[in-house]
Amino acid sequence: MDVLILYLSLCVLGYFLGAYLKKRDIVLKGASVLQTIALVALVFVMGARIGSEDEIVRSLDTIGLKALVITLFILAGTVLTAFVVRKLLGFDKYGNLKKAKDAKGTDVVNAEVCVESCKAQGEGEIPDQPAEEAKSDKTMLLTIFIPVTLGILSGFLFLPGWFIAASGTIIVVGLSILLFFVGIDLGTEGTIVQNFKTAGWRVILFPFVMIIGTYIGSVVAGFVIGISAKDALCVASGFGWYTLAPAMLAEYSIEVSAISFMHNVMRELIGLLLLPIVAKRIGHIESTGLVGAGSMDVCLPIIVRTTSGNMAVYAFIIGVVLSTSVPIMVSFMMGL
Repeated sequence: MDVLILYLSLCVLGYFLGAYLKKRDIVLKGASVLQTIALVALVFVMGARIGSEDEIVRSLDTIGLKALVITLFILAGTVLTAFVVRKLLGFDKYGNLKKAKDAKGTDVVNAEVCVESCKAQGEGEIPDQPAEEAKSDKTMLLTIFIPVTLGILSGFLFLPGWFIAASGTIIVVGLSILLFFVGIDLGTEGTIVQNFKTAGWRVILFPFVMIIGTYIGSVVAGFVIGISAKDALCVASGFGWYTLAPAMLAEYSIEVSAISFMHNVMRELIGLLLLPIVAKRIGHIESTGLVGAGSMDVCLPIIVRTTSGNMAVYAFIIGVVLSTSVPIMVSFMMGL
């Protein structure tokens, strides 16, 4: 809880600093480079922690396969349900609420948001969005896939124990830096408050949509791999929290606990790798739920870099609701 308060405080501090810089027309040079370095380091350390876990290495056969199938179905379920609800609520691909169209058929809200974003970046005209998306997609794949792969291999092969032991502190420092700059970006863009007011109660709805999608995907996966719906729901109730859920499930079933551990690690890892693809091909809101509970802390800066600053609200609320739901839903599913 103390760390969460730290993250929130730094993000809010960065927001007000960004708003101040915007009023003064001050541009921070080199900020994006520092963010990228911190992001690469953070993802590498996350991968190293995964690779250092003997449980993961020893479970890459049947348990790992079951966890992988459950993970893929859950990711598909969350994206599909979020996509359907987004369409029903009238959000566009970029998470903006469609309210009206001008004579040319352009969404008024989207145009306003884009213009504000362009002004914040000091650009005189609206950028070519497809070209920007393609560049962002390639960049995020490189800054996520390569570092996390190298991290896993390093953690498994040669990284010393003291580095793994210190990885928690490294992650906290890296996240603090990234979230501070996320706040600055939000303050500089100046559109997050407007988008939150426009979306209103709809923002609160999406975490529960992600939960429904998670459970639908897990039940379908259970039929595919031959485990009971109850066990599949127990595994799914971790929502990406790979420390709490497996510990709670240990008293229920050692096998289910092991599958839960593998699944929650895979959800965060695969979710990170799919973030830029889902954001580009399907929608920004859909991508925020891929990593589950980690969307409010470890993965929040990555989500923002992959989509836009406006998705910080969605990612944080989804992460808070899913994290809060883990102890409740795991206990409930075990008692069914």
